[in-house]
Amino acid sequence: MLIYFIELRRRLIKYLICLSFCLLGSFYYSQNLLHQVLAPLLMTLTGDDKLVLTKIGDTIFLPLELALTCAIILSLPYALWQLWQFVMPALHKDERKIGRIFILAGQFLFVTGGIFGYKLILPWMFNFLVQYRTPYLHLMLDADNAISLTLKMVLIFGLCFQLPLICMFLVWIEWVSSVQLRSIRRYMLVGAFIVGMVLAPPDVCSQVLIAVPLYCLYELGLILVKFSRL
Repeated sequence: MLIYFIELRRRLIKYLICLSFCLLGSFYYSQNLLHQVLAPLLMTLTGDDKLVLTKIGDTIFLPLELALTCAIILSLPYALWQLWQFVMPALHKDERKIGRIFILAGQFLFVTGGIFGYKLILPWMFNFLVQYRTPYLHLMLDADNAISLTLKMVLIFGLCFQLPLICMFLVWIEWVSSVQLRSIRRYMLVGAFIVGMVLAPPDVCSQVLIAVPLYCLYELGLILVKFSRL
């Protein structure tokens, strides 16, 4: 048992070193990161609208918090790799193969989902929210709130895009069967539009833009389950 704790400690130290380098790099480029995170909102603002800081400490803590968040995201693949190296010796050959596929596919889908939310959904959402106001009122938006909202939406879409893997995993551990997953298609379609209504502003186009990819991801999960013969 002591050997496992020593090995876990060694891999944790490696990850913390990686996280530290990512944090230093992210903080060095924090101003560029700040502009990129706020870009979907900035492109919708008019000349009279402003982003403001409501606390004096935000001049330091806001870039630092953003740098830490970006560092965690950047170091996440390395963390998963170290975790995988720790548990891999206890797995069978087939389990190792499936595990590698899940890890690589999960990272790809997370990045794809984050980009989808950042490039497509956030500009639509911010544009609707900014335009949906009384004409003679000007916006003074809290930059901290705007950054938090942007990062949360990117995270949500990154997680939503894990749906195909979730379907495969549930079948793999025999919690559900592929037949059961196919039988709830209509409910998943309704659920996708409910998620679209919750995440998107009251704009039909935005809701469809969320619901359709979500349902397509569910269908992709069914296809992967079928061809992988789980």
